Amino acid sequence: MPSPYPKGRPDPAARSAPTLPAAHPAQGSQADPAASSTDLAREAVIRLHAYGLWERRGRSDGHAMEDWLQAEAELTHLAGRSRARLQGPGAEGAH
Repeated sequence: MPSPYPKGRPDPAARSAPTLPAAHPAQGSQADPAASSTDLAREAVIRLHAYGLWERRGRSDGHAMEDWLQAEAELTHLAGRSRARLQGPGAEGAH
């Protein structure tokens, strides 16, 4: 999994946290030539949100994986709510 922080910005985890695991090909790894642009866009949004979480915590090092997972969970939740809203009333329980 690539760094959760935008390119051109220092990765605070690079000094103190363990390296993030490599992305699974199904998750849109940049090394995967078959990765869809949707997967790559989703990864970029998660990376930016994780960077914001790091900034809100006061830029403390050692939480890159936590930031990534929290950002991914929050964005997945928001996407589900948006999808349910688009499907209409009563759709939140139907998946």
